[in-house]
Parts: sequence; C-alpha cells; structure tokens
Amino acid sequence: MPCRERMQVGKRRFICMKLRSIYPMILVPLLGLIIIGTVLWAYLSPFTHATSQDGRVLLPSSMEKYTSKSHVLAKAASGQQVSLAVGLSLRNQAELAAYLQQITTPHSPLYHHYLNAETFAALYGPLPSSEAAVISYLRSQGLKITATYPNHLVVDAQGTVAQAEQAFQTQINNYQEADGKRFFANASAPSLPSTLAPLVASVVGLDNLVQYGRVPLSHGQAKPSLAPSKNVSADITCPQPGPTTLPTSYTPSQIATAYDFNKLYANGNLGEGQTVGLLELDGFSPNDIALYASCFGGKNTAIQTIPIDGYNGAAGANAAEVELDMEMVLGLAPRLASLRVYEASISSLAAYNDAWARIINDGTPVVSTSWVFCEEEAGVSNEIQQENIFFQTAAAQGQTILAASGDLGATGCYNPQTGANTNPAVDDPASQPYVTGVGGTTLHINADNTYQSEQVWNDRAINDGASGGGVSQVWAMPKWQQGPGVANAYSTGFREVPDVSINADPETGGSNGGPGQ
Repeated sequence: MPCRERMQVGKRRFICMKLRSIYPMILVPLLGLIIIGTVLWAYLSPFTHATSQDGRVLLPSSMEKYTSKSHVLAKAASGQQVSLAVGLSLRNQAELAAYLQQITTPHSPLYHHYLNAETFAALYGPLPSSEAAVISYLRSQGLKITATYPNHLVVDAQGTVAQAEQAFQTQINNYQEADGKRFFANASAPSLPSTLAPLVASVVGLDNLVQYGRVPLSHGQAKPSLAPSKNVSADITCPQPGPTTLPTSYTPSQIATAYDFNKLYANGNLGEGQTVGLLELDGFSPNDIALYASCFGGKNTAIQTIPIDGYNGAAGANAAEVELDMEMVLGLAPRLASLRVYEASISSLAAYNDAWARIINDGTPVVSTSWVFCEEEAGVSNEIQQENIFFQTAAAQGQTILAASGDLGATGCYNPQTGANTNPAVDDPASQPYVTGVGGTTLHINADNTYQSEQVWNDRAINDGASGGGVSQVWAMPKWQQGPGVANAYSTGFREVPDVSINADPETGGSNGGPGQ
C-alpha cells in the first residue's frame, strides 16, 4: 500500500492510534527511559556507491527493481515540478558507531553523555563546505535552493523534471502498478560527479512512490466528545470515566490508573519541566485543544506550532489526527511545560524530511510520530537512508524518537482498496534501528480502573485494524533482541517490530475535544 497516515480511518480510529503512539511518549519523560539508546549499530551502512561508465558515481537505489514490476505509461512531463531533499552523509561513521554504543552501555564512561547539536555537527555532521558544494552543483543545474539547516543534514531544492533528470542523469517516467496505483519515478539509479557523490547519502523526491492516503476501515463506535464553544470558559460537560466492559471509552485518568501513572503523579512527576514534540502533517483547532484541556489538564502547557516550509497550519482534513496526538499528551502529562507541534504539508515527502531536520536541529528531547510508510517503498525511494541519518543524530544527542508500528497487522504494505500486497511486511520509521516502534494492545481494566489484562490488538476480522508488527527486511537484528524471550523460530536475523506496545484498540479508545470524533 502507498505511504499513508494510518490514523485516517474514521474518527474512532483516530483515537485508538493516538493511544498507541502517545502513551509511550509520556512514559519516557516521566520515567526518564531512553529506549532507543539501547539500540546497537549493526553495521555502518547497507547502502554503497558504484561508478557508472561515464565516470559519474551511481547513488544507492533499488528503484529499478521496483519499476521493472510496473508498466511504463509515458515519460514524465519535462516541465513538471519536483521538490527534492538531498541528504548529506555523516562523517567519521566508524567513530560515531562506537560512540553510539558507548553512550547506551551501562558502566561505560560515556554512558548517557549525549552531545548537543553544535558538538555533533563538529564531530560527525556534514561540513559546511560539503553543503556549499552540493548547493553550487544544484544551482548549476538550474535547480532552486529552497531550504538549508544549521546541522547541514539536508539541502532542499525545487525545479522541473528536466532539470532533475539533467542533475542526476536519469530519466523520470510515469508508471502504473498491477493494482492500478500510478506514480512517477526515476528509471535508473541517479548519479553525481565523482567529487560530489561521497558527500551525498540520499536524494528524495525523484519519485512519488511513497504517498499518503486513507485506509478505509470502519468508523466503529463514536467516542464521547466535548461540545464546541467559542467561549471555552463557558460551562461544558466533561466526559466521565467509561465502563470497563467493551466497547468503551477510557478517560486519561483511567489510563493513568491502569498503567500505574498515579505513583508518578504522587511524587510530583506530571510532566513538569519536560518538552515533547509531535511531527504532524496538518494543523489543528486551538479551540478543540482548549476544550480538552479544560477537562483533562494541560491548560498551562506552552503550545508552540512550528510550520515547516511555509506551511500555513490551517486545520484541514487531518486536523483530528493532530488534535488527538496533542490531547493524549496533555491528558497524561497535565503539567507538561512545553508541547512543540511541527506542522508540514501532507503533499510533500521533502517537507516531511524537513520536519525531521528541524526537530533534530532543535534537540527536542522526546518526539512522537504516527505517520507511517510501507518499509519496502520507503527503502526504494531512499527515504529509509535519509531517516536513518536523522535518527543516528538524534540518538547521539539523547533524543527519544517513537513511531507507531502501523495498524494493518503483519501486512504493513497491504492495500485495502485493491487487496494487493498481502505478504508480511513492517512499516517505517518504526522499524528503524534508532527508533522505538510502538505497537498496540486491547487493554482490560477492573471496576476500580486498575490494570486487569492486555492482549494484542487484532480486529482485522471486523475490518477494524490490528497492531502492526513483524520482521524488517532492511535492518539487522540488534543484540538486545537476540536473547531468550525475544529470538524465536520466526526470527530471521533482522530487526523485529514493535519494541513496546500499549492500548490502541478502537474498542478502548478515548474522549477528545473535537465534535463527533
């Protein structure tokens, strides 16, 4: 299935996925757990360069293997606009791998000795001169530079198909897959001059294979919502704790009791002094958030919206997705100091990468995303390579990145519209080695809201989703997954997903501030 935001499957599903992706994010700042810090570098890079016959150097690409299975419709229009994100290579990667292992190994003298953004850039980041060389070349090919970052990780450019073809010496065609999906893509591996290629890790934007879309699962039972009001100080009726029999709607206090947050709260750990970030692909309604906060907490949290690439931040079709992310954070960490919402356009993969570049540069300590990609498609489009650079950097800087593992069970690339792609597959970025993949469960609680039991969320039989999970086809299994209780008959030597799981079933969703969601 194309890249898509798994949350867009109806209002009830918006809620359940948020419970999966946000609760662990709150656990981290409250408990001080840095799960991704335990991930060990399995190998320096599975992506290598090769020299083409004309002396230019071919960049890593497996697009040809993918397009060979698709039908060529026509050459892409020369004047068609493309947005590119050119990712620069990190330096001293062997030293970086050793450093990442030391800062995550107890009793190491460097354990938890993280770097700030400036120090990381000086030791391992791309050099300013490398960035300048990339910029100079892109401009010489007629491309317009649209953004750069202080960490020099990404150079954004925009231009026509013809300019991109000239710059990277590849032809861009329109294709159609057997299931009817249409996309444009480079017909061969892109290349760069031999002096420039070692500086570049990835080029994203030569194709639109990775696309966002809706997953047409059932809307399910509506969850309680607050009545909208222009005056949030007016009287409103706050949802009461839901029944403990399913289907139900849990309030934040019920979730907190079930997962034993109350002991943390009693010790004054309600999010004070903490900052959480969310990567989102839409805006939100401040009124909805204010309504929710008036019932469940977070009224004094400083909410900062950070537009990416000039995005206007207006609440659009996916606003409920953003709001539910925010609400779960505010409900479970009611005294959170700061909530940063990074807002990028859903129509641009380059903007998605720019959001990560900004997050990494800002050093936001805990970040969650529930937007997912089919791992195979993300790998073909070079997105996996670019993300991995971001997440290595984040790990070295002590940032925790959490990602939802998807909601299509073991078939993360499945296309519900056509029934195609039923092979076992996982989703990116949850499968990334420096990301905590977060799966979903069905949570059962007792009459006093204490924890009773959980099982894996699996409602595929009623077309209501299931926790994503399985084995990566890209990333090697880290050492901490090789011990008893993890390695089993289904292990293949590759990374297993998810790492942790928490309540996510639509039958145990939650209340929200938007009308009828």
